[in-house]
Amino acid sequence: MADELAQILAQIKGVTEGMNDKIEAAVAAAVAKQQADREPPVGPLDLAAVNKAGKPLEFEPEVVDYDDIHGRVPRDEAELRFQKAADRVYMVSALLRKDPRECKGWQELQKAAKALSTSGTATGAEYVPTGYSDQLRAEIALLRRVPTLFDQVTIPRSPWLWPVEGNLGLPYLMSENVNDTAALIPTRTPSTRNVTFTGKTMGIRVPFSLEFDEDSIIAAEDYVRRAIAKSLVNGQETAILNGDTTATHQDSSVVTTANDCRRAWDGLRKLASVATATTFDTAETSIGTAAWEEVDVAMIRSKLSAGYGNAEDLVLIISNAAYTKLLVNATKATSLWPNYSSIDKIGPRALNLTGEVGAVMGIPIVVSAYVSDTNHTTGYETQAGTVSVAVMANRRAFVLATQRAASIVTVYDPESLQYRVVGSWRGDFKPWITQGTTTDRAVAVGIKVAI
Repeated sequence: MADELAQILAQIKGVTEGMNDKIEAAVAAAVAKQQADREPPVGPLDLAAVNKAGKPLEFEPEVVDYDDIHGRVPRDEAELRFQKAADRVYMVSALLRKDPRECKGWQELQKAAKALSTSGTATGAEYVPTGYSDQLRAEIALLRRVPTLFDQVTIPRSPWLWPVEGNLGLPYLMSENVNDTAALIPTRTPSTRNVTFTGKTMGIRVPFSLEFDEDSIIAAEDYVRRAIAKSLVNGQETAILNGDTTATHQDSSVVTTANDCRRAWDGLRKLASVATATTFDTAETSIGTAAWEEVDVAMIRSKLSAGYGNAEDLVLIISNAAYTKLLVNATKATSLWPNYSSIDKIGPRALNLTGEVGAVMGIPIVVSAYVSDTNHTTGYETQAGTVSVAVMANRRAFVLATQRAASIVTVYDPESLQYRVVGSWRGDFKPWITQGTTTDRAVAVGIKVAI
């Protein structure tokens, strides 16, 4: 019995001694694990070691702000496709008064939205457009020629005063100061003035019949947007060239209604004519006896004030018929523009400005459809004359201010049983200077341009 008790006591002692070692090892392992969890891994990240369960790590899906993308000018092809798809869905749903999810283009919109997510997740699967995208502004930017020649600013409200500082004049010549009481540099106080921008709204609407179905609306959507964009751009361009705010418009035989966009502001032709009578009578190219030639450009330029005659800041805006005369005369004989007629004379400047088709005497030439070829010899549009005009302006002396960028809305008119897509823009065009004085003459017009 005693021997058996001795054996049992020996076994208990062995188990107890081994247990202490195991407890100490377990505590050490737990401390090491806690320290490892607190500190970042050193060296290359081992995904398998970090993810103890052996499951793939999950990352937060990319969050795409589709409203932001839909409301700005597209930055790449993917955003452009998304905006076009959203516009089609919105137009169809608005015109047919149906849920966007029921439109045929809904799946195309979701694919375009998913493509904007680099992680491939469908974060935009339920994006529902509530208006048109900013494509209209992008298309207007591409279509613009004459408006983009001048400074562009944005005004927050109307009217808006913009302070302009005048010329400081020339510096003074100073002698070396050798006395304790040094002579001070004389001061020059610049003249100041405020340019007041008053926004004017230009608008256009395109009606849709109730009989339009979804397929026909989708087919017409691109055309309608382009037509609205083109109309707004053309309105800005002709107002910049031919605008007149007086009760009797300078082109009174063709501008007869109060809502003609050529009444929005005083354009370049009007601003040139208010200086003196001779300012408007610059290029004396007589009909039938003298041709439109290079010397006439110099005559127009001579009417500008000295501070506004630098060729690098000037632009010559003419009609397509007048531009054709630059290349060849009526008898197809030798051109009367020898310094312009060959590509080696034009050089790379032909692509320097949007819409520019060349340069003469270092002055870029821009062709505009709104420079009339049916003017009277006095320079005014009558639709019965046979001569054109040529407008030369200093691009840095004028500004196009935008109060509300171009936009499109869709409305339903139950009285006419029509849907209407309406585009509008609001802004103003002004000279930075007091155009009309002998020292601030930044635009001149050549008349009697034989075409």
